[in-house]
Amino acid sequence: MSHPRELAAFECDLVSALQPIRGLALASAIYAFFEAGLAQALSESSVVDVEKLSEDLVLERERVVALLEFLVVEGFVRRRGREYSLAPKGDAILPYRAWYTMLVGGYGGTFLQLGQGLRCGAKPLDRDLGRVGSGSCGISHFDAIPLCRSLLADAGGDVRRVLDIGCGDASYLAELGEAIGAVESIGVEPSRRGYAEALQMVASAGLTDRITLYNMGAREFIGSDVKCDPDLLILSFVLHEILGQDGEEGVEGFLLAVRRRFPGVRVAVVEVDGRPLRPAEDEHPLGVAYYNPYFLLHAFTGQRLEWLPFWSFLFARVGYRVVGHRTVDSSIDSTGREVGFLLEPVG
Repeated sequence: MSHPRELAAFECDLVSALQPIRGLALASAIYAFFEAGLAQALSESSVVDVEKLSEDLVLERERVVALLEFLVVEGFVRRRGREYSLAPKGDAILPYRAWYTMLVGGYGGTFLQLGQGLRCGAKPLDRDLGRVGSGSCGISHFDAIPLCRSLLADAGGDVRRVLDIGCGDASYLAELGEAIGAVESIGVEPSRRGYAEALQMVASAGLTDRITLYNMGAREFIGSDVKCDPDLLILSFVLHEILGQDGEEGVEGFLLAVRRRFPGVRVAVVEVDGRPLRPAEDEHPLGVAYYNPYFLLHAFTGQRLEWLPFWSFLFARVGYRVVGHRTVDSSIDSTGREVGFLLEPVG
């Protein structure tokens, strides 16, 4: 039965009230669409028979049909008989898988725990560090890697040995190392899942002779006896983690330990400007779409974002001067929120 052209007031309000729930279901469905290999399979063929699709990917046919039919209604997939294909809307979302990996795969469970996290004395909420790391690395292809390359190009000088602390699945390290001509790289990743994914990526890319990986935390590695002599240390979205867990003294202690262990090393820091967002109606569209949930999650997961002057003063206190400062290319992110610093030790 078709619905009436004009909805009654209650039903109209109900439809509006349910849109956030629709968004939750849609984000989860798109994440599953990517993770199960369905998006890739449909992107590689003009049409795919659902029986063959389910068999090839070793998936439950009835559930595959349910997911695809959901995405048909939402306009991401098309169906003709038992065959499915990507709709233009579905094709358009393919480049943005990494955002779903990080925000849905990494933080989906966190969103559902927000109510618990509001209680007095509640501990930081859980997240899937492996998915957060791999998603962040995927996003970095668009923002943080070009940002670091620009910083290094501005500063000049060769970089032959790179140390990336918090390397995720190591794709960031591999791509940046290749771009700047590094001959030796070390990646340090605290998450076991992220470390396992990094090992797999390095092996599949044939880079085991150039990239060495360690499953350690940032402070654990700096205090270890692992032999390395980097020209460049990358701290991409790492310092706000330490800040959230150990405060300013913890960050200062960490950076002082870096200076003691690697006295002349340059440090590339990537962070997000933590100044509060303005009300949604005045805010940049990407600020509302991405940074608003990003800021929310950080407040609940033991991470502390800070304003840019905070970082500049902190770097100076521990003996680093900022020799490069850039934001992400405005064609990718025109908010100016993601910032890169290139630091050199003073004296």
